[in-house]
Amino acid sequence: GRTPAAIYGVQLALRWDLSDMMSLIGEINYNYDSNQLGRRKDTVDYTAQYYMRDPHVLGLSIFAQARF
Repeated sequence: GRTPAAIYGVQLALRWDLSDMMSLIGEINYNYDSNQLGRRKDTVDYTAQYYMRDPHVLGLSIFAQARF
């Protein structure tokens, strides 16, 4: 019954060349999504209860890259 809201996101990437052949890449992602719907199980009759999840989402990743 709610109207959809916009989703905002920011991504930051850092690349570190260790040599001509090897490099490491790190990324940080932040999203603000107030449309996320979560679901938890009721302990009495085991039905689904829906709730709005926290809109702040943070993601981290590290990649190793080799060139041949």
